[in-house]
Amino acid sequence: MFFDIKDLRTTEIFLKLTKTCQAQPEKKCLPGYHFDICLIDGKIIGDCDLRIGHNEKILDLIIV
Repeated sequence: MFFDIKDLRTTEIFLKLTKTCQAQPEKKCLPGYHFDICLIDGKIIGDCDLRIGHNEKILDLIIV
């Protein structure tokens, strides 16, 4: 289940939702949101994603 994402903005940038991805347990992939990072005028200056939850694959990446 994904939430409606609309108001992820500051006075300088906003996140534009480009897609959502369902979990893929066979690949150990978590569900997530993918965003373009945009200036207020709409120019894309980057991208990011937000994964929902945690699993062994993610924990291996963050444990030092």
